[in-house]
Amino acid sequence: MKNTVADFTLFSQFSYYAHNITDDTPWGTGDLIPMGAYDFAWPVASTGLIPALSLRYGGIDTAGISWIDSVTPYAEWSTILKTVDDYNASTLVTLGASWTVLGALYVYSDLAISDGNFFVGNTGDDYGNILTGVNHVGANGNNQWHWRLNFNFGYYF
Repeated sequence: MKNTVADFTLFSQFSYYAHNITDDTPWGTGDLIPMGAYDFAWPVASTGLIPALSLRYGGIDTAGISWIDSVTPYAEWSTILKTVDDYNASTLVTLGASWTVLGALYVYSDLAISDGNFFVGNTGDDYGNILTGVNHVGANGNNQWHWRLNFNFGYYF
């Protein structure tokens, strides 16, 4: 759903997903399903609810800075609520801005904070037991918060 007030835009979404798989998996349970790409797969909770919000502000005037075309700050939040009682929720909060520079360079600069995202830190993870020792979107066993500073550059010509 999209809601706009003045220069603010709020996107909201609520999703439910369920994958019915056999218990004959590398983890011995159908509560986790391997997902990934190429030669990388990692367990994801096979059933969950995902509420998500994304707030953007489009009212920054960059006319006084000739090389910056636009700046759009944003704040995003989502949580995977798992249906297995022993699995912790996996939350991701992202604070950042998208920049358009000199008409063709697009930059995203953001800080991601998470307690259950494989790509946002792995300090303290024990890969010997992925059910209780690893911070990820599956069981999220250690339930530790991590952060990552991210810069993404794209040039279009």
